[in-house]
Amino acid sequence: MAELDGATDIYSPNFNPREALLCAQLRVPYPDVQPLNNLAECRRLLPRDARDALPEAKLRALQRTCVRDAHAPPVAHEEAARAAAPAVRSRGRPDPLGHGPLQLAKRLLGSRVCVVTRHRNCVRGTCTGLLMAVDRHLNLLLFEAEDVFVPAHDAAARTGETGELLDASAGIARAVRGMHGTHSSHGQLLVRRRFGQVLFRGESVVLVFAAP
Repeated sequence: MAELDGATDIYSPNFNPREALLCAQLRVPYPDVQPLNNLAECRRLLPRDARDALPEAKLRALQRTCVRDAHAPPVAHEEAARAAAPAVRSRGRPDPLGHGPLQLAKRLLGSRVCVVTRHRNCVRGTCTGLLMAVDRHLNLLLFEAEDVFVPAHDAAARTGETGELLDASAGIARAVRGMHGTHSSHGQLLVRRRFGQVLFRGESVVLVFAAP
């Protein structure tokens, strides 16, 4: 502690900045704090009329909130603050997949699922594969997937002939049952494709359920 006595002690009236800068092994009061933080801590020691002194209001706020045990090392307080910070952030940012229909998709992560997809006004087809990722927009990432669908031009021609929109009450169930063989239950040609991985945007997803 000899170097902290006299010219190299930043709290001493005899402190000499030049000697401190030339000292090879100068020990600062808070070695685990970043250098700029050390400078900021010293601003509260400046006279009130100094240009870089802390404003009076901020100084009073620091005195109210930064109450420390005189016998506890500063490192202990810093570690306690770091340990408490993640808990505060997690309470302020809830899990977007923790509630509602997205909760089911979250539970199905890592398992085989069947995704019903759609064209603009009718069911497009189904895709079965391992669900590896999902987000709050219901964007889905599937691995080892098999996609079975009716081409858009064929689907548009069929709905144009019948005037029928495949809705959630009857059309979806009928369409899913019809996604077998080479043609759908309406006689439409089915296209089958296999992917190592495929991404479906949430706007094209009708529903997701566990594959049998």
